[in-house]
Amino acid sequence: MNLDQQIQALIDKAPLYRIPPKWITEIAPVLVDYATELQHSEYYILQSQEDGWLLTTLSNRAQVNLEKNVIHAFSTLEDANLFSSVPDPEIIALPEPVTHILFEMVGRDIVDSTIFFETPGNRTTGAEIFRENLLNRIKEHRQQHWPSFNSNPRNLPPDIA
Repeated sequence: MNLDQQIQALIDKAPLYRIPPKWITEIAPVLVDYATELQHSEYYILQSQEDGWLLTTLSNRAQVNLEKNVIHAFSTLEDANLFSSVPDPEIIALPEPVTHILFEMVGRDIVDSTIFFETPGNRTTGAEIFRENLLNRIKEHRQQHWPSFNSNPRNLPPDIA
């Protein structure tokens, strides 16, 4: 699925997210900008049937109180399946369109970032996209292109995704 098709699929699913399709249309250029910076149109996300996408809490070795919650997005199924040193039959890897991953980041305030592992076989180095940066870019885009949106802050639901 190319990026335009991915965005259209998000727009079509807007009622499932309980948001107007217009909101996805408004943020689509930012999602596409980020997606074009990445190498793949879809990534494999580890998930469980009960809890959805697998979040990993990473700690800073120098500052033990500093933690962040990340989603790992793998370029190949094999890399996703080899990520855990102890395989869990309850966890599966499923492909997700890149714009959908970015959209989910917008609506999940528990997620600090997503690490996109671009190179097959390399599960240690990836491109990290921070949720806060994505939200700031969406805000800037809206201020530039949708000024009426800013005049009514109640237009944005607290849980957009």
